[in-house]
Amino acid sequence: MRHRIEGHFLLRLAGHLAMGASLGTGLALALIMMDSGRIFEMIVSSAQPRITILVFVGVLGSICAVGAAITGLIFMLAEDEGI
Repeated sequence: MRHRIEGHFLLRLAGHLAMGASLGTGLALALIMMDSGRIFEMIVSSAQPRITILVFVGVLGSICAVGAAITGLIFMLAEDEGI
């Protein structure tokens, strides 16, 4: 079935994206601070620790953001169809 994309729909989807990005960023920072699995030691011993932290946090935040956006899209489409 074809769905019409409206501003409200995109705004809700952007909300899911932002929610996932903030949760992923928080998770990455918590993993670095708790040092479970010696992540902090690996980052500090790398050649460019600042860039390594930015890449680690960015990648984990992006993965969670995309996952939350896809999940939100599925839920919103199912909600529109009344499943």
